[in-house]
Amino acid sequence: MRVCCQCYRELSRQELLLHEITQMESASRAFALEGLRFLYYNCPQCGHDNMFIELVQLPGESCQDMRCRKRSLEHAVQDLKVVATTVRVVEEGVWQC
Repeated sequence: MRVCCQCYRELSRQELLLHEITQMESASRAFALEGLRFLYYNCPQCGHDNMFIELVQLPGESCQDMRCRKRSLEHAVQDLKVVATTVRVVEEGVWQC
């Protein structure tokens, strides 16, 4: 279960914004980005949008290479100008904000 990065309420599948997820996954495929899963939630308690970009380890990818890929993606995310949305890069299975 993911947690809202604004009010720390647990987010459920019902709060997933499926249209936005589909658009992000399509863009990811268009740019040939692999090993990413997008989870986009709207918190019903505070109204804040929470986007989690989950890194999935690629076949044959070392832990060190995955950490490097995560750092690169975190730097890219810092340059995003997103209003009222928190974007977090997390490793698969890591649920904290």
